[in-house]
Amino acid sequence: MKCEHLQKTGSFKARGALNAVQKAKEKQAIFNSFWVTHSSGNHGQGLAWAASEVGLPCYVAVPRNAPPSKMEAMVEYGAKLELCDPTVKTSCFREDTCARIAGDLNFYVVEPFDDPNGTLAAEIIEQSPDVDAIFLAVGGGGMASGVVAYVTEIRPDIKVFLVEPQGKDLATYLQKGELRTERDVVDTIADGIRVLKIGENCYPILKALANNVITVVSWKGILIYN
Repeated sequence: MKCEHLQKTGSFKARGALNAVQKAKEKQAIFNSFWVTHSSGNHGQGLAWAASEVGLPCYVAVPRNAPPSKMEAMVEYGAKLELCDPTVKTSCFREDTCARIAGDLNFYVVEPFDDPNGTLAAEIIEQSPDVDAIFLAVGGGGMASGVVAYVTEIRPDIKVFLVEPQGKDLATYLQKGELRTERDVVDTIADGIRVLKIGENCYPILKALANNVITVVSWKGILIYN
């Protein structure tokens, strides 16, 4: 068990957010601008924290059904929230809202899941060199694609399995070659992985390198293991 809930801001998202801040230092124009993203909570917290560390302002487009505790945490880290609809069939979906804010106000967008996060894979292998399989929860694919890419290169003997909440249908749209599920919403207690789209940069990695086994977990199953 890789305990990323003990990471800064409570998830692995702090890794990518802090990396984005570090990369931005190389481009002064970006570093001095306002930042915006869309998130149901974890990435929003990570980016708000990372931005606050260097005094950057941060806006987050947040679906209205996001957990109140995560909304409060984003605000506490200094983010300004823009609430939006949780479904993909409206004009103010989270991605559209983020794009509108970025376009109207010339903000810099930090994507929540379209940049692979592979550093935790390096830690897994270093800390548990005898590991023979890794199970990854998949939201937008950032963590999963990063781990898959790293493991395939460094330890191809390790099997990687993708895990999704019941109703997300990741296996179906990976096979179809589609980035987004046809569903309107995924009803699951695992709010951090109910996003309905795989990142464009992450998709080809998952499709080409992940094992052809996708485990589906019901919300009751999640409660049992919690």
